[in-house]
Amino acid sequence: MLWLPPNDPQTIRVQRIAAHLIAAACDDTNYGRRRLSARIRRPFDGIHWTVGVVDGGEHVNGFSTATSDITVSTGLLQFLRPDEAVAAVLGHEVGHVIARHCEKRARNWFLAGLLANCAGELLLPLDDAPPGGGAAARDAWRSLLMRPCYRAQEYEADRLGLLLLAAAGYDPRAGPPMYRKLGELGGDEAPDDVRATHPPSAKRAERLSEAKREAAALYGRGAAARGSWTWMMTQKFYGNAKFYVHVQ
Repeated sequence: MLWLPPNDPQTIRVQRIAAHLIAAACDDTNYGRRRLSARIRRPFDGIHWTVGVVDGGEHVNGFSTATSDITVSTGLLQFLRPDEAVAAVLGHEVGHVIARHCEKRARNWFLAGLLANCAGELLLPLDDAPPGGGAAARDAWRSLLMRPCYRAQEYEADRLGLLLLAAAGYDPRAGPPMYRKLGELGGDEAPDDVRATHPPSAKRAERLSEAKREAAALYGRGAAARGSWTWMMTQKFYGNAKFYVHVQ
Protein backbone atom coordinates (compact mmCIF):
# COMPACT_ATOMS: atom_id res chain seq x y z
CA MET A 1 0.00 0.00 0.00
CA LEU A 2 1.23 3.47 -0.90
CA TRP A 3 0.89 6.63 1.16
CA LEU A 4 -1.02 9.45 -0.46
CA PRO A 5 1.02 12.67 -0.73
CA PRO A 6 0.44 15.47 1.78
CA ASN A 7 -1.23 17.66 -0.86
CA ASP A 8 -3.75 15.00 -1.85
CA PRO A 9 -7.33 16.20 -1.11
CA GLN A 10 -8.07 13.01 0.85
CA THR A 11 -4.99 13.49 3.04
CA ILE A 12 -5.86 17.14 3.64
CA ARG A 13 -9.42 16.21 4.59
CA VAL A 14 -8.41 13.46 7.02
CA GLN A 15 -5.75 15.61 8.67
CA ARG A 16 -8.23 18.48 9.06
CA ILE A 17 -10.73 16.21 10.82
CA ALA A 18 -7.99 14.63 12.93
CA ALA A 19 -6.72 18.08 13.94
CA HIS A 20 -10.15 18.96 15.32
CA LEU A 21 -10.24 15.73 17.34
CA ILE A 22 -6.69 16.14 18.65
CA ALA A 23 -7.45 19.74 19.64
CA ALA A 24 -10.54 18.52 21.49
CA ALA A 25 -8.32 16.06 23.37
CA CYS A 26 -5.56 18.55 24.20
CA ASP A 27 -7.79 21.53 25.00
CA ASP A 28 -10.04 19.60 27.34
CA THR A 29 -11.62 22.63 29.08
CA ASN A 30 -14.90 21.87 27.31
CA TYR A 31 -15.38 18.74 29.39
CA GLY A 32 -16.46 20.71 32.44
CA ARG A 33 -15.15 20.13 35.92
CA ARG A 34 -14.07 16.58 35.01
CA ARG A 35 -11.63 17.07 32.18
CA LEU A 36 -10.93 14.30 29.70
CA SER A 37 -7.43 13.77 31.07
CA ALA A 38 -8.95 13.21 34.52
CA ARG A 39 -11.63 10.86 33.21
CA ILE A 40 -9.16 8.46 31.61
CA ARG A 41 -6.67 8.93 34.48
CA ARG A 42 -3.74 9.03 32.08
CA PRO A 43 -1.64 12.01 30.95
CA PHE A 44 -1.54 12.36 27.19
CA ASP A 45 0.58 15.44 26.65
CA GLY A 46 3.81 15.12 24.70
CA ILE A 47 2.33 12.90 21.99
CA HIS A 48 3.78 13.43 18.51
CA TRP A 49 1.02 12.79 16.03
CA THR A 50 1.27 11.47 12.49
CA VAL A 51 -1.91 11.16 10.44
CA GLY A 52 -2.06 9.84 6.89
CA VAL A 53 -4.00 8.00 4.20
CA VAL A 54 -2.89 4.90 2.32
CA ASP A 55 -4.15 3.79 -1.06
CA GLY A 56 -5.64 0.46 -0.09
CA GLY A 57 -8.00 0.02 -3.02
CA GLU A 58 -11.34 -1.21 -1.69
CA HIS A 59 -9.81 -2.42 1.57
CA VAL A 60 -11.61 -0.73 4.50
CA ASN A 61 -9.28 -0.14 7.42
CA GLY A 62 -8.16 2.33 10.06
CA PHE A 63 -5.55 1.77 12.76
CA SER A 64 -3.14 3.41 15.16
CA THR A 65 0.30 2.39 16.41
CA ALA A 66 2.42 2.69 19.54
CA THR A 67 4.27 5.61 17.89
CA SER A 68 1.01 7.60 17.60
CA ASP A 69 0.65 7.04 13.87
CA ILE A 70 -2.98 7.07 12.73
CA THR A 71 -3.76 5.70 9.30
CA VAL A 72 -6.95 5.23 7.31
CA SER A 73 -7.38 3.66 3.89
CA THR A 74 -8.92 5.17 0.79
CA GLY A 75 -11.40 2.29 0.88
CA LEU A 76 -12.64 3.44 4.27
CA LEU A 77 -13.09 7.00 2.99
CA GLN A 78 -15.13 5.68 0.08
CA PHE A 79 -17.23 3.49 2.36
CA LEU A 80 -17.82 6.12 5.07
CA ARG A 81 -18.32 9.33 3.12
CA PRO A 82 -19.68 11.91 5.64
CA ASP A 83 -17.16 13.82 7.73
CA GLU A 84 -18.97 12.74 10.91
CA ALA A 85 -18.50 9.05 10.06
CA VAL A 86 -14.80 9.53 9.26
CA ALA A 87 -14.43 11.54 12.47
CA ALA A 88 -15.97 8.63 14.40
CA VAL A 89 -13.24 6.30 13.09
CA LEU A 90 -10.45 8.80 13.71
CA GLY A 91 -11.81 9.58 17.18
CA HIS A 92 -11.64 5.90 18.03
CA GLU A 93 -7.99 5.75 16.97
CA VAL A 94 -7.13 8.97 18.83
CA GLY A 95 -8.76 7.34 21.85
CA HIS A 96 -6.42 4.34 21.54
CA VAL A 97 -3.40 6.67 21.44
CA ILE A 98 -4.28 8.95 24.36
CA ALA A 99 -5.20 5.93 26.51
CA ARG A 100 -1.79 4.37 25.73
CA HIS A 101 -3.41 1.10 24.75
CA CYS A 102 -0.42 -0.20 22.78
CA GLU A 103 1.85 0.14 25.81
CA LYS A 104 -0.64 -1.60 28.08
CA ARG A 105 -1.20 -4.32 25.49
CA ALA A 106 2.54 -5.03 25.28
CA ARG A 107 2.77 -5.45 29.06
CA ASN A 108 -0.27 -7.69 29.17
CA TRP A 109 1.02 -9.73 26.23
CA PHE A 110 4.21 -10.47 28.19
CA LEU A 111 2.27 -11.45 31.33
CA ALA A 112 -0.18 -13.54 29.30
CA GLY A 113 2.78 -15.38 27.79
CA LEU A 114 4.07 -16.29 31.24
CA LEU A 115 0.65 -17.53 32.33
CA ALA A 116 0.18 -19.42 29.07
CA ASN A 117 3.50 -21.20 29.59
CA CYS A 118 2.40 -22.24 33.07
CA ALA A 119 -0.96 -23.42 31.81
CA GLY A 120 0.68 -25.31 28.97
CA GLU A 121 3.06 -27.09 31.32
CA LEU A 122 0.26 -28.08 33.67
CA LEU A 123 -2.21 -29.25 31.03
CA LEU A 124 0.11 -30.46 28.29
CA PRO A 125 3.66 -31.23 29.42
CA LEU A 126 6.20 -30.94 26.62
CA ASP A 127 7.16 -34.61 26.96
CA ASP A 128 3.57 -35.64 26.17
CA ALA A 129 2.84 -33.04 23.50
CA PRO A 130 2.74 -33.90 19.80
CA PRO A 131 5.19 -32.04 17.54
CA GLY A 132 4.23 -28.38 17.64
CA GLY A 133 1.28 -29.10 19.90
CA GLY A 134 2.75 -27.45 22.98
CA ALA A 135 3.45 -24.18 21.19
CA ALA A 136 0.00 -24.19 19.61
CA ALA A 137 -1.63 -24.79 22.98
CA ARG A 138 0.33 -21.96 24.59
CA ASP A 139 -0.59 -19.60 21.76
CA ALA A 140 -4.26 -20.50 22.24
CA TRP A 141 -4.01 -19.85 25.98
CA ARG A 142 -2.27 -16.54 25.41
CA SER A 143 -4.97 -15.43 22.95
CA LEU A 144 -7.66 -16.46 25.40
CA LEU A 145 -6.01 -14.56 28.25
CA MET A 146 -5.54 -11.43 26.10
CA ARG A 147 -9.09 -11.38 24.77
CA PRO A 148 -10.60 -9.44 27.74
CA CYS A 149 -7.80 -6.85 27.45
CA TYR A 150 -8.34 -6.39 23.71
CA ARG A 151 -12.09 -6.01 24.05
CA ALA A 152 -11.92 -3.70 27.07
CA GLN A 153 -9.56 -1.44 25.12
CA GLU A 154 -11.87 -1.39 22.11
CA TYR A 155 -14.83 -0.41 24.27
CA GLU A 156 -12.78 2.30 26.00
CA ALA A 157 -11.57 3.69 22.66
CA ASP A 158 -15.16 3.64 21.40
CA ARG A 159 -16.32 5.73 24.36
CA LEU A 160 -13.36 8.13 24.20
CA GLY A 161 -13.88 8.49 20.46
CA LEU A 162 -17.52 9.40 20.99
CA LEU A 163 -16.58 12.05 23.56
CA LEU A 164 -13.94 13.46 21.22
CA LEU A 165 -16.42 13.43 18.35
CA ALA A 166 -18.84 15.58 20.34
CA ALA A 167 -16.18 17.82 21.88
CA ALA A 168 -14.79 18.53 18.40
CA GLY A 169 -18.20 19.68 17.21
CA TYR A 170 -19.16 16.59 15.21
CA ASP A 171 -22.58 15.08 15.80
CA PRO A 172 -22.05 12.15 18.20
CA ARG A 173 -25.13 10.45 16.81
CA ALA A 174 -22.90 9.41 13.89
CA GLY A 175 -20.97 7.00 16.13
CA PRO A 176 -23.36 4.04 16.53
CA PRO A 177 -24.46 3.98 12.83
CA MET A 178 -20.80 3.94 11.79
CA TYR A 179 -20.22 0.69 13.68
CA ARG A 180 -23.40 -0.83 12.30
CA LYS A 181 -22.29 0.09 8.79
CA LEU A 182 -18.88 -1.46 9.31
CA GLY A 183 -20.62 -4.57 10.60
CA GLU A 184 -22.40 -4.82 7.24
CA LEU A 185 -19.05 -5.66 5.66
CA GLY A 186 -19.20 -9.03 7.39
CA GLY A 187 -15.85 -8.54 9.07
CA ASP A 188 -16.99 -9.38 12.61
CA GLU A 189 -15.14 -12.29 14.13
CA ALA A 190 -17.12 -15.16 15.64
CA PRO A 191 -18.07 -14.32 19.25
CA ASP A 192 -16.71 -17.66 20.49
CA ASP A 193 -13.40 -17.38 18.60
CA VAL A 194 -10.63 -17.08 21.20
CA ARG A 195 -8.56 -15.13 18.66
CA ALA A 196 -11.25 -12.46 18.23
CA THR A 197 -9.83 -9.12 19.37
CA HIS A 198 -12.77 -6.84 18.53
CA PRO A 199 -16.30 -7.05 19.93
CA PRO A 200 -19.18 -7.48 17.46
CA SER A 201 -20.11 -4.22 15.74
CA ALA A 202 -23.73 -4.44 16.89
CA LYS A 203 -22.63 -4.70 20.52
CA ARG A 204 -20.30 -1.74 20.13
CA ALA A 205 -23.08 0.36 18.60
CA GLU A 206 -25.40 -0.64 21.44
CA ARG A 207 -22.90 0.40 24.12
CA LEU A 208 -22.23 3.69 22.39
CA SER A 209 -25.93 4.45 22.31
CA GLU A 210 -25.92 4.14 26.10
CA ALA A 211 -23.26 6.90 26.30
CA LYS A 212 -25.01 9.33 23.96
CA ARG A 213 -26.32 11.52 26.81
CA GLU A 214 -22.78 12.12 28.07
CA ALA A 215 -21.65 12.98 24.55
CA ALA A 216 -24.65 15.19 23.81
CA ALA A 217 -23.70 17.42 26.74
CA LEU A 218 -20.37 18.12 25.01
CA TYR A 219 -21.70 18.61 21.51
CA GLY A 220 -22.95 22.18 21.81
CA ARG A 221 -19.78 23.41 23.49
CA GLY A 222 -17.64 21.53 21.00
CA ALA A 223 -19.34 23.07 17.96
CA ALA A 224 -18.81 26.53 19.43
CA ALA A 225 -15.20 25.86 20.41
CA ARG A 226 -14.01 24.52 17.05
CA GLY A 227 -13.63 28.01 15.59
CA SER A 228 -11.78 29.28 18.65
CA TRP A 229 -8.84 26.89 18.45
CA THR A 230 -6.55 29.56 17.04
CA TRP A 231 -3.80 28.27 19.35
CA MET A 232 -3.53 25.30 16.98
CA MET A 233 -1.84 27.58 14.46
CA THR A 234 0.94 28.42 16.94
CA GLN A 235 4.18 26.61 17.70
CA LYS A 236 2.55 25.23 20.85
CA PHE A 237 0.49 22.89 18.69
CA TYR A 238 2.90 22.37 15.80
CA GLY A 239 5.69 21.49 18.20
CA ASN A 240 3.54 18.53 19.24
CA ALA A 241 2.43 17.35 15.81
CA LYS A 242 3.88 16.18 12.52
CA PHE A 243 1.19 17.51 10.23
CA TYR A 244 0.25 21.04 9.33
CA VAL A 245 -3.31 21.87 8.37
CA HIS A 246 -5.42 24.98 8.34
CA VAL A 247 -8.29 24.43 10.76
CA GLN A 248 -11.58 25.99 9.77
